[in-house]
Formats: sequence, C-alpha cells, structure tokens
Amino acid sequence: MENERGPRTIRLLTLNLRQGGRSRIEGVVRTVLGHRPDIAVLTEYRATPGPALGAQLAAGGLVHQASSEPERPKNGVFVAARLPFRVFPDACHPFAKPAALAQVRFAHFDLGAIYNGLWGEGNAAFAQWLEGVMLRNRRRSFILAGDLNWLEVGDGGNESPGWVEWLRDLGYSDAWRRLNPSGREYSWTNHNGTRTRVDYVFLSRRIAPYLTDARYDHDRQNGNVSDHDPLIVEMMPPAPSLMHRVLRRLGSRNQTVSTGLAHQTSNSFDGSVSGLARTL
Repeated sequence: MENERGPRTIRLLTLNLRQGGRSRIEGVVRTVLGHRPDIAVLTEYRATPGPALGAQLAAGGLVHQASSEPERPKNGVFVAARLPFRVFPDACHPFAKPAALAQVRFAHFDLGAIYNGLWGEGNAAFAQWLEGVMLRNRRRSFILAGDLNWLEVGDGGNESPGWVEWLRDLGYSDAWRRLNPSGREYSWTNHNGTRTRVDYVFLSRRIAPYLTDARYDHDRQNGNVSDHDPLIVEMMPPAPSLMHRVLRRLGSRNQTVSTGLAHQTSNSFDGSVSGLARTL
C-alpha cells in the first residue's frame, strides 16, 4: 500500500500478549498502533479481554479482524489489519491445544498466524502437524507469523533441536535471520532474565525476495505490556496470483467488523457470514 514509508510497502507486526493482555490492554494497543502496522498478528489472545482489544485496535484503523476463537481461558491467535482479507479453514487435521492457527488470504499473499504453547516432547508432534501446513503452502506466497516457542540451535536449551532450521530446509526464510546472517537476537525474557528468540516470521520462497526489513523492538516500555517484544517486518508485496487478484477486486465490496470473538464479512464471496479460523 502507498504511504509515507514508500510505495506499496506492507508492515507486519507480531506480538505475544502474555495471557491475553489482561489489564494491560491499553498499553498493548499503544505499542501495536505505535508501530503503524498494516497487519498485526497477536498471540496468546484470549476470549477475555479479547473484545475490548479488538474494539480499540479497530478504532486505530485495524478494522479487519479474525481470531482462532479460543475457549476460556485458553490461548489463541488474533489477526487485525488495515487491509481486507478472507478467512479460510486449514485443510490439515487439527492439532491438540494449546496450539492455534488462523489462516487468512490477503490480496497479495496468504498468512498463517500461529501460536504454539507446547514445550518439550509435545513439540515433536506439533512439528509433524505443522509440516503439512508448510508443505501445502510452500509454492505459494505464504507467510507464517507468531510465537513458535522454538529456539535456533545454539540459542540456549534443547526444547526444539533443529526445528527452526527444519523450516528453513522446507524452503522458508526466517525473516530476521535472512537479513542478519550472523549475530543473536531475542524476543522473550523469562522470569530468570534469560532472553531467547521464540517469535518469528517465515516467508516462502515466492515472497522472501520482497522482504525489506525485519527487527525486534526492545523499547523499555514493552516490559509493561508483555514479556515478549514485537517483531516488525516490512516487505514489498509480490505480484498477486489470479486468485489474489479476484480477492482484491472484491475487497472494496467487503466490510469486515469484529463482534467480540466473531469475524464477520458482509457481502462476502458466497453471500454469507464468514466463519472463524479453526482452533487446533
């Protein structure tokens, strides 16, 4: 989209809300809107206080919204955007909670908003499930964004040995690592003060060349919002496929609103109200 950042640049932000944000919602909204994202992927989203969060983000311009509709008090994912999108269900078999995926289609690419609340042995089964999602989308313009709770090899601990590298072997680029081949970063600080990188944006081969920037924001004020720091990625959108061009033409007729946990699209493709993305 054309804006002050340059022609057609798209900015995506992902942030873990830490138990839904609770009483920190106003700070979350300030942090998210302060980065002026076109798309925000928020993980550890919860049914409470989800509606309040959605309403405040909508007031700030992120009016197109969808969630994985987590059961109370489970964690899920939430997508809020300035750009219109269509929600479609994941074709893979659902995975046991507390993992969640919401997959949506924008005019230029598809986006998978992901949250993995598993540690240790549960990650192996999750990785096997995620492989189906990633293989199905790797020849498309596809972005996976969110909190995987996985670490790079050598980044402390062995909770996820080689799984970040495995995603790269499938043909996806870790956005931050693509622009920073060496060095270390972090997105999460635990109660002991240990810092690790667990929040990612992965890009398929088709869209990775359009990446222009990827950075973690370590503003001290973030500590009052979450124990995670936001990851901000910027890209020039690729040429849309035929399917994406159809969506873009119809997008002007779509009006998306948030009603609590519901994602509603009036005048949608089939004339009905669009359903929510699947909770895994």
